[in-house]
Amino acid sequence: MRKFGIITLIFSTILMSCNTDKSKTKIENPEFTKTEQKTDTLTKHIKSFNPELPTIGLLMYNGVLQSEVTATSDVFAKPTEDGKQLFNVISIAETESQITTEEGMHFVPDYTFENCPKLTALFVPSAYDMYAQVNNDRIVNFIREKNKETKYTVSNCAGAQLIGKSGIADGHKIVTWIGGGEQLQKDYPNLKV
Repeated sequence: MRKFGIITLIFSTILMSCNTDKSKTKIENPEFTKTEQKTDTLTKHIKSFNPELPTIGLLMYNGVLQSEVTATSDVFAKPTEDGKQLFNVISIAETESQITTEEGMHFVPDYTFENCPKLTALFVPSAYDMYAQVNNDRIVNFIREKNKETKYTVSNCAGAQLIGKSGIADGHKIVTWIGGGEQLQKDYPNLKV
């Protein structure tokens, strides 16, 4: 019976703290009271595109593994110790429509295949099922065309399937996810897997 009383007391305390009138403690922030200031305040932390910096393009498509996009972004978007931006990091997809990752998150690309700026590097991520991507001529052609201007075109894991399909690594060594090498070599015999 004592345990029931303690649990009831804890539960009551939680409920009371959730239902308290917080309007008395609300602090007005004048920066958020005007519409024009709200936009500036909310976006001032976002890095602007600097055409003098190398541009890292992160390819996205439905079913992409979100960590392959976010982890790459996290690495290259970090500033120097003194806050200097080193790279433009952008996301690219076939259309302006939102992308749904394998895990269910929704991402909106910065650019499409048509308006993508010149890239220094293109990162090609993977999905658990690459069938739709390797059979999408627009994605494959985008990789092939961007490879002509980039210094680096690289992939993560099964993204190597798209690299293989594009033909840009024919005759070169390539790696993929553990367990995927045999299929990659079979599908694209000109690769050195």
